[in-house]
Amino acid sequence: MWNYVLADYRRILKRTPRIIYVAAYEAILLLIMFIAWRKGGAGFDGESLMGSIDLWFIAMGGLLLGFGTLINVYADDFKAKTMQVAIGIGIKRLQVVISKVVQAAMLIITDVLFTAILIVVFSVISGAALGAPQIGRLVIECLMILISNVCWISIVSILVFKLQGMIMPMVVYVLLSFGILGLLAGIVTGIGPAFMEKIPLREIMPDNVLSTFETSLIDGGFAFFAFIGIVIYIVLGVYITYLLFRKQELDL
Repeated sequence: MWNYVLADYRRILKRTPRIIYVAAYEAILLLIMFIAWRKGGAGFDGESLMGSIDLWFIAMGGLLLGFGTLINVYADDFKAKTMQVAIGIGIKRLQVVISKVVQAAMLIITDVLFTAILIVVFSVISGAALGAPQIGRLVIECLMILISNVCWISIVSILVFKLQGMIMPMVVYVLLSFGILGLLAGIVTGIGPAFMEKIPLREIMPDNVLSTFETSLIDGGFAFFAFIGIVIYIVLGVYITYLLFRKQELDL
């Protein structure tokens, strides 16, 4: 299984479309930081640097990097048919499902590490030294990009493996990233019967659980139950995907 994971990871990592996509993201990030540096002048410090990337990296980084990962892990597989090859050589379907989520996690780790190094190097070049609070925030945001995307991708993989296509899963992934589940839960609670108000439906949605966990990290704590909730959603996504995929016919 691990040979399959690593071989596919290396193959995806070297794909030209992926390299172009990530390079474009990093180039825009660099441009944003450079403009902020030039505008900030002598007053440009670590806090100013983190503030300049608040939208592109902290708010949108998870969505943009995760979206690219989703496409590269699954869409390319349908063309290369590595799933069929893996199953043909004896890798179990559950292992294939898990492998795809692991590959996605590895690619996201690669991207966020590269991005974090880029930010730190730029801080040194610009003289905007990052203090302990900024470094801590950077680490937390990188960690949350990883955790949130593993969660969303494991859930979206249910559609990917069932439909064997990417259009609907990509749309659902974007909606999930923008908190559609929490919004729908709030609407259902608001317009439903009176007893629905007593059910913490919105609070147990994955987007709210992720937000709770991130807030706890920023405040210096660790929301244990929120973390367990995230793990449960990831496991459920993988398991439901397997249940649907185990008898799925694959095109050869």
